[in-house]
Amino acid sequence: MVPVIKLSSSPALLIDAFQSIGFAYLEDHGVSLKLQSRLEAVTTRFFALSPVEKMKYAMAGTGLSWRGYFPVGGELTSGKPDRKEGFYFGVDHPPTHPSVVKRLPTFGMNPWPDSEMKDTVTEYMHEMKRVSFAVMEMVAVGLRLEKDFFHKAFTDEPTEFFRVFGYPKHDFVGDEWGVREHTDMGFLTVLKQDDSGGLQAKTVKGDWIEVPPRPNTFVLNIGDMLEFWTGGVLRSTPHRVRNQAARERFSYPYFFDPGWHSSLKPIPMARLAHFPAPDRVAKRWDGLELHAVKSTYGEFVWNKISKVFPNLAGN
Repeated sequence: MVPVIKLSSSPALLIDAFQSIGFAYLEDHGVSLKLQSRLEAVTTRFFALSPVEKMKYAMAGTGLSWRGYFPVGGELTSGKPDRKEGFYFGVDHPPTHPSVVKRLPTFGMNPWPDSEMKDTVTEYMHEMKRVSFAVMEMVAVGLRLEKDFFHKAFTDEPTEFFRVFGYPKHDFVGDEWGVREHTDMGFLTVLKQDDSGGLQAKTVKGDWIEVPPRPNTFVLNIGDMLEFWTGGVLRSTPHRVRNQAARERFSYPYFFDPGWHSSLKPIPMARLAHFPAPDRVAKRWDGLELHAVKSTYGEFVWNKISKVFPNLAGN
């Protein structure tokens, strides 16, 4: 059973939820239903376009900025194509932005199909950033750290990724998945899902449990960076999706990550000594020795991107 928390809950409850399963439902988030409905309307309208029209906004046209549309089968998990299509968004960076000038990955402009989508997605991302900062402070206090601990660890503006995924109706055969087992690579994911169902999370015992939709809640889950920073005290939970509905399933994950230049330095374990020692025996789904990573966040995430969209790595 995935726990339910609020922004007004005790931070200890959030840490308990993250230690037990790594997932939680968030109520009392303050994001208006009107904005959520607008988001659903503009994105559903886009995905209803013809394949030719959608490909006008293809990721291949945005190069290193990692923005835009990809068709079903265009994204890989563990080297195998997913049964989903999607549109990737980020914060708009003008051509004069220093990181754009340096041609750093993920920096650039979104290929907006129209002004209504731009206004709606931008407003929604602003709300997700507000919620994520509040959850980030809850995590810090729950770990008995300073309230601004992660603010300082991020070093500069957080990296924000927002996705809209469409999982078409499909009769799955064998080892087919909408998206197969994986963990998220950042700090925190805030997911809005429709009422189709299909999301599953893997418990520490290795069992898969359903994470069904709950009205007007978001699903929170830990990413690899939070596991890295806590030395495994908090673990990024593997999850997967298989659309079982008789229609297309839509999901809206927002990824709240460290600044691109943030140095990956874990919290000294002495500061987390009041928590049980983490078990590092279990192997990750991707075979990565996460706690041996020594790089900046940007280097870590670009290595991941290059495997998910190998055709972008050479742009």
